[in-house]
Amino acid sequence: MLRDHHWKYLQIIILAGLCFACASKTPAPDVQRPEWFFNPDLSDKPGGVGIAGPHINGLHAQKKLAVKRALNELAKQLGVEVESTTELISKGSSDRAQTRQRVYSVQTVKGKVVRAKLKEIWQDPRTKELFVWMVLQ
Repeated sequence: MLRDHHWKYLQIIILAGLCFACASKTPAPDVQRPEWFFNPDLSDKPGGVGIAGPHINGLHAQKKLAVKRALNELAKQLGVEVESTTELISKGSSDRAQTRQRVYSVQTVKGKVVRAKLKEIWQDPRTKELFVWMVLQ
């Protein structure tokens, strides 16, 4: 059976071992983001960056979301006008009504279609965020 002072020494040894184990781990290297992340207008045409975190539906859905966000960024640069409408739908009798709401969002860019080319894709190895760089055509 351990005596009180032996128990204290054992606790100190275990704690010191845990501290050394944690301190010996090398820190994760800093991730260098692509230059276009900080300056999407690297080419001679305006550019936009879209970012999407890991998606429940996989990499394809993550890429689709990132592309959509990059296009929205480009549209903002061209002057987006956003119109939103809300539609309430009621069903059933007066004592048992169900209500649903639908929101529609329409974006127009001064009557122009936003055409952009996907230039590069990069994924952060630590966070798994996907970055896409798109440039107007």
